[in-house]
Amino acid sequence: MSDEVLEATRRAEAEQVEAAVGSGAPDVVRAFSESFLGSLVHDVNLVHGLLERMHEPLPPDVIGGDWWNEGRAVNGSVRLANGARWDNAWIQLLDTHEYQESVSLFFADSIRSLTFPSPWLKQYPTVYRRSERGGETNVVRIAESYEESFARELEHFHRCVTEGEACRTPPEQARLDMEVLTQMFRASHTEGTT
Repeated sequence: MSDEVLEATRRAEAEQVEAAVGSGAPDVVRAFSESFLGSLVHDVNLVHGLLERMHEPLPPDVIGGDWWNEGRAVNGSVRLANGARWDNAWIQLLDTHEYQESVSLFFADSIRSLTFPSPWLKQYPTVYRRSERGGETNVVRIAESYEESFARELEHFHRCVTEGEACRTPPEQARLDMEVLTQMFRASHTEGTT
């Protein structure tokens, strides 16, 4: 791509972000477009799917949000209709060589966690862990899958485009995800910090 095309793309993105949240400053664009909508969206979509299956009304009530580190770290908080709280964060630390992505649900009688490997590492498992009381001890069950979740996501999307397979994330669900993420961003400050 030429420098002119890249610059035009950056300007257009800044204009879109400014129209959505009131500022097109570079830190704001990075926080909103790249971090909230580009990265945290995956976890928000997963949790929305889980909440839907648990019959929790959507959209949930956003009660907070923040971003820092020039927009490379973000978080948001939600209050569910059942009174529970949902907190999530996405933090990019470019100087480390680690990747951690997990979703944990805490119930009165169990903790259930799903941990994803880095999409750039091959043959690392996605791990599901369920811990619950079993008499005087905890009973922990762990299931590992070496089917790469990110590859499966791309293969599914390819089939949607090429074979007309029904998409697991229809536009209505994507709109809900984006609305919640936008509310999280708006609940934060609008001036970036470093």
